[in-house]
Amino acid sequence: MDALVRREYSSLVRLEMEEVHFQQIRDFVKGRFGAATESLDLYRLIWEGERVQDHAAQAYIQLKLSGLVKRDGDGLLMVRNPIYRDLYNGDWIDGTEPMQALKKIKGRYRRVKTALWLVSAAALILLVVFGFREWRLRQPIHTDDEAYWVEIKPGGFCMGSLLQGQKLDPRDPCAEVPVEPDATAAEAPPHWVEIRTPFRLARYETTIEEFERFVYDMGRRPPPDYGFGEGMSDEQRNKLPVVGVSWQDAKDYADWVSRKTGKHYRLPTEAEWEHVARAGTETPRPWLGGLEATCSYANVFDQKSREEVEKRYFDLLPWEAFPCGDGYPVTAPVGSIWSNDFDVYDMLGNVWEWTEDCWHDNYQTAPENGAAWLEATEGDCGRRVIRGGSWGSDPVNLRSAGRYRLYPGLRLYDLGFRLAQDL
Repeated sequence: MDALVRREYSSLVRLEMEEVHFQQIRDFVKGRFGAATESLDLYRLIWEGERVQDHAAQAYIQLKLSGLVKRDGDGLLMVRNPIYRDLYNGDWIDGTEPMQALKKIKGRYRRVKTALWLVSAAALILLVVFGFREWRLRQPIHTDDEAYWVEIKPGGFCMGSLLQGQKLDPRDPCAEVPVEPDATAAEAPPHWVEIRTPFRLARYETTIEEFERFVYDMGRRPPPDYGFGEGMSDEQRNKLPVVGVSWQDAKDYADWVSRKTGKHYRLPTEAEWEHVARAGTETPRPWLGGLEATCSYANVFDQKSREEVEKRYFDLLPWEAFPCGDGYPVTAPVGSIWSNDFDVYDMLGNVWEWTEDCWHDNYQTAPENGAAWLEATEGDCGRRVIRGGSWGSDPVNLRSAGRYRLYPGLRLYDLGFRLAQDL
């Protein structure tokens, strides 16, 4: 090897004149050349000005003689700057102060680069996590939860009440419905309604948690809970029905859910609501027993409710309380008590529920297909129908046929809603 290197390098006159240390060159060749003869021959050709064609040898030379040769603009090999050529010595250069400083700088750079990479990765993870959380807080919930919805199949029922002394044509399908002692003229005459298309109705009233998603996404002011969630865990409070919402608030919420999901959500019509509330019954309430049995089936105005109203509002409600106790002085978490034969909760009690319909003083000329009854036949859309009664209602209003009207802009402590969905 020594003879080979000495012979090859002695022919390179210019290199000998540069006084490059032969021992260091020999060590370099011995330690790094895979094929010494081929490499030295190529290097000699390059040194003498014969540029080497850019082929496989070029890649080999670049790898093996790093710092001695480089590729020019035409892809041919040429000798590097004389400073690199003259001073090339791995051991000597590595031991110099500049090289040591450079190594420190490179080490620091690598550490800083690693730290920046870790910080960037952590920031990206946090961005994804908080971005996903932010996205989730702006999405409706339960819309794809089959357990949250009940499909109502087509069918017919007698809507409304038969008043004392009122007679219907014997051929009328509702001629045999029982008289309701507490019925009002607004519920008469009873009439047959045929629900012709299936739809889905929420099994539960819309909750605080559900409505707060809408409020957050739309930048609205949240409705008050009137302190009904005091002493409850967040999970329990979130399941309370939302109250203090107007008819337009409920409509806006339905439109928001529709936009988010691509499905059509809406308020139920008054006929759809009563069809589900009755669940195939013709009695004032869809359960058996007198007023004392009511608390097993609904959250109603019982003695605890009366005491709570007096404590909160310093007022004594003039109507009678149910002679029982349901365990909830004000609103109850949805689904807490009983579901009817359609497996829907809180159709009576807990909170009043907005419907789509405009107010009519009675059911003369009412639609027979379950559609919303709007401005036709002297409908008053300045007032909208509410149904179901609430935790603060007297027994007269807590009936399947009971109906009332409110201005659509009103927001009350016992007034909420539930959604329907077209199929």
